[in-house]
Amino acid sequence: MNTPKLNLAVIVMNEKKVLLKKIRDNGKEFWDFPTGLLGFREDFGVSALRIVQDETGIDVKVLDDSPVYIINEIPRGLSEHYVTLFILSYLGHNEFKVMRLEKEGRYRMYLWGCLPNNTSTRIKKLVSQGYNPCRDLKRNLVLSAEVD
Repeated sequence: MNTPKLNLAVIVMNEKKVLLKKIRDNGKEFWDFPTGLLGFREDFGVSALRIVQDETGIDVKVLDDSPVYIINEIPRGLSEHYVTLFILSYLGHNEFKVMRLEKEGRYRMYLWGCLPNNTSTRIKKLVSQGYNPCRDLKRNLVLSAEVD
């Protein structure tokens, strides 16, 4: 029996902007979050840090190990099945590293309300269901400040 793969999409935020990466797949180009599979015996926060570090070279702060959103992805015409957990992270003081990535053209910061049209299916699903990571970021930063 086949089982779904557990995928993590890391929402990297700075203020009201999210970091998206450009993906080229089968002649199509679209924008998506840094994404990867959950490692064996790895917790969500550690996995999210690894995924962002591996893909961008940037260290982020995971504000909460709990997923902020979950979607079931069964791509049409493919024999794949993913359950994607969205983990919220904060960019912090990595603006210069992001500027370097933007110059290379592979990554870009977008205002959540002004995302490009060619985003991934998972981002389109989040937007269509009314999810707004800015609310979660604000709430988590306040909670983080209260704990520190």
